[in-house]
Amino acid sequence: MTDDRTSSPTTPTSVSVIGLGAMGSALASTFVDAGFDTTVWNRTAGRADGLVARGARGAGDLAEAFTASDVVVLCVVNHEAARAVLAAAPPSDGRVVVNLTNGTPQEAESFAAAARDRGHAVLDGGIMAVPELIGGPHAFVLYSGPREAYDAAREVLTVLGRPVYVSDDDGAASLYDLSLLAGMYGMLGGFFHAAALVRSAGHGVESFTDELLVPWLSAMLGTLPESARSIDRGDYAETGSPLAMQVANDSIGEASAAQGVSAELYAPLHALMQRRVDDGHGAEDMAGVVELLHSRGAAAPPRSRSSVTVLGMGPMGRALAGTLVAAGHEVTVWNRTPGRAGDLVRDGAREASSVAEAMAASEVTLVSVIDDAAAREILEAAGPALSAATVVNLTADTPRRARGLADWASERGSAYLDGAVMTPTATIGGPAALVLVSGRHDVFARVAEVLETLAGTVTWLGEDPGRASAYDVALLDLFWTTVNGYAHALALARAEGVAPSDLAPYASGIVAIMDAVVPEMAAELEAGAYPGEDASVASAAATMTHVVEVSREHRIDGSVIEAAATLAAKVVADGHGGEGISRLAASLGAGAGHPQPR
Repeated sequence: MTDDRTSSPTTPTSVSVIGLGAMGSALASTFVDAGFDTTVWNRTAGRADGLVARGARGAGDLAEAFTASDVVVLCVVNHEAARAVLAAAPPSDGRVVVNLTNGTPQEAESFAAAARDRGHAVLDGGIMAVPELIGGPHAFVLYSGPREAYDAAREVLTVLGRPVYVSDDDGAASLYDLSLLAGMYGMLGGFFHAAALVRSAGHGVESFTDELLVPWLSAMLGTLPESARSIDRGDYAETGSPLAMQVANDSIGEASAAQGVSAELYAPLHALMQRRVDDGHGAEDMAGVVELLHSRGAAAPPRSRSSVTVLGMGPMGRALAGTLVAAGHEVTVWNRTPGRAGDLVRDGAREASSVAEAMAASEVTLVSVIDDAAAREILEAAGPALSAATVVNLTADTPRRARGLADWASERGSAYLDGAVMTPTATIGGPAALVLVSGRHDVFARVAEVLETLAGTVTWLGEDPGRASAYDVALLDLFWTTVNGYAHALALARAEGVAPSDLAPYASGIVAIMDAVVPEMAAELEAGAYPGEDASVASAAATMTHVVEVSREHRIDGSVIEAAATLAAKVVADGHGGEGISRLAASLGAGAGHPQPR
């Protein structure tokens, strides 16, 4: 990790800034003040007016913004928006793209790979300042990615704040960014608890903070380097205050309860300290608590190999079981029709003769069958084994049935989660696989490592057991109507003498447009505002009627596009023709009650 504030500059370059929210505007303003040839672009063009008045050049479109400069700085709302910008931008032969969009290390790596595929040199960055500090002495920015890309853009980047090059690992800047924020929020959590305790006794928080807390914390900060060295070495020899002594009496928790102050900010740390003592490390230093925080990754302790049962040997069940066997888990399988697990048994799985035997054999049971009715029938056959089981039902069905089965299983003593596998069997066990789950968080925490064996992304959506199914049916709705639309498009084109292979590249371009449309429609629907300047319902309705007309001419079943055209015509008739196409979603939901997210 290097601080390059004083490094010699490289050849001056021009810069484009994509995204003019509060942070993007601050970045662009700093570039203008520093005398760089600055081009700016934002989805809402008016955001650029003030910067243009000060000397920036407003690009007419995204392609112009990308091609105007040697360095392109991207600062948009999230990873999805960044990917949408990248998909719409022209490829290049080495232009440096600096992605300063907030996100996770995995998102940074994904963006970098996609950018390189389009010919860009790419850096990821983490801005450690608020907009008002950009360009000042207290701002610093973390960067990661190829060193040569950083060197090429360094003169531009230096004006934003002290640049710190972290690593050639694309996700490193994001990881350091989030780690620094974690430290900050941990400190703030401790401050809020301290403030609540002081205020509960009628004392002033400001004087306590100025006179006592800040000096105390400043002194304690000096202990962090030694703790860091202990963590790097994995040596937690006690240096003055053994962990067992610190948790022997929970005075903070007791005082908080007596003062009517919640301990929810402090209690998790105390619980980890107690766990560490219970594991036999009471004579060691508190820094050893970090060992309990690892759940995955190269620096973490080896993943535990849980015993897992898989019920249902259809294609998905077999993929789940095979992945678990390959990862070294003790796997038991069962299927209503015996004999479908022969290759899994040869690889090391054990085939049970009954559901009860299968569930009793393992700590975690995964269910993957045709629907929730079949899942319930199978779980009923487990008898008493169900009451002691931890069950993750990865069977696709409706949210209502998911909630019903969760209630039924919970009434019988099962620790139960509902889930949905959102990617094909070929992805299972790889980084592209996605599993969504919902239900009790304590159950999710118990099975997370098993699920992470199966998918690169595992997301807990909340306590409502029907929420994973709600996401599942909504996303399947999008997928299957899209497939139907493409099938209809191929039939229509072929009827007009266009070969499917000739249409396919253009169809891919239409799909790429959705990268930008998806988040935009979602935001408009949530805001209840449907601007129609770019694409109104009336114009959409007109184009749909053309598709319907050609379908009828060729006697092609157009039931899906006709349904869409009927809805658009109704929205126009209701007086909303001038609004944007997101109004269609609002009209579909009219009268549905719109339940609030749980």
